[in-house]
Amino acid sequence: MLNQPQFVFSYTIPYYSSVDGESIELFVSEKTYEFYLFAQKHYPLTVIHGDLHPNGPSYGEATDVLFDREKAILIIGSKDIKEYSNEIIDISVAYHLQRILHFDKSTFVYYTYSEETPGNIQQFIDDIQQTVESIPLYKFLIKHGYRVAEREQHILQDGIKSKPLLAHWKSVHPLENEKTEFLFIKLVFTSYVCKEVFTSYKKELNSIYPRLFNEFDQFQKQIRKYNFSTKTGQQRALQRIFRYLKYDSYITPITIDDIPLWQLNYKQMQ
Repeated sequence: MLNQPQFVFSYTIPYYSSVDGESIELFVSEKTYEFYLFAQKHYPLTVIHGDLHPNGPSYGEATDVLFDREKAILIIGSKDIKEYSNEIIDISVAYHLQRILHFDKSTFVYYTYSEETPGNIQQFIDDIQQTVESIPLYKFLIKHGYRVAEREQHILQDGIKSKPLLAHWKSVHPLENEKTEFLFIKLVFTSYVCKEVFTSYKKELNSIYPRLFNEFDQFQKQIRKYNFSTKTGQQRALQRIFRYLKYDSYITPITIDDIPLWQLNYKQMQ
């Protein structure tokens, strides 16, 4: 069980908890702490509580990382801290530290969209980019003993609670609804990273919502040949996805120089 962690969480990462410069410590595994030390050397790094997110506390509920041309900001999710076990948070922090370690200003590309873009398309554009980037990083974490499959089984159990609702959505394209889009993204992720969880999704949901899996199968045919372990392969896969879904008219690629500097209260946070 995830509440009986394999790792010992005896190492600490300090992070800012207030604009007055107060800090607290997050307990992590030894391996995650090693990633933290390497990440500090790779790119300037500040670690903050989600309530200090530059866009406001509502954006800081989930653990995440922000980049600009000068620094990375690792955000310890305020909701994550309250709701998840040490192991789940440790996996998430390790993943985002790997994102920092693989960050390269010269190759950074992100696909953004206008405010007029329909909300479900905005969500998918964000989610699929994060998913494609995450696949090789989570495979790496699994090789280092992180129990990603167990975490995904935990998420699966939460996801199938919506089974009664799926009967009402069975004729709807999965990318047109927030909850079914979440399931679709989970199929993409688990089909590459933890196939046993993907099989569990299919066993639980295929008879109720076969369109979810039919659309997924067609989607996979578009990207099967691409190598997600390289930035070039990831970009080619994303471009193919956006063409296939006819979303290419919504997207605008940006580089790191197009991202405004994230503003923090540096007078206290140094």
